[in-house]
Amino acid sequence: MKYVSGNLILRYLMHQCTASEEKELDRWLDESSQNQSTFNHLKLIVNQMN
Repeated sequence: MKYVSGNLILRYLMHQCTASEEKELDRWLDESSQNQSTFNHLKLIVNQMN
C-alpha cells in the first residue's frame, strides 16, 4: 500500500494541488476501501471547518 501525505489530501480538498498530485491521490484512492474511508473521514472534517 502506498502512503499519501495528509497534506496532499488537505490541499486536494481545498482545491490547491497540482494535476499530478490529483492523479497520485486518485491512484491512492483506487488502491483500497481503507484509503477511501480515510479520505472521506478527512473530507467530513474539512467540510465541518468551513
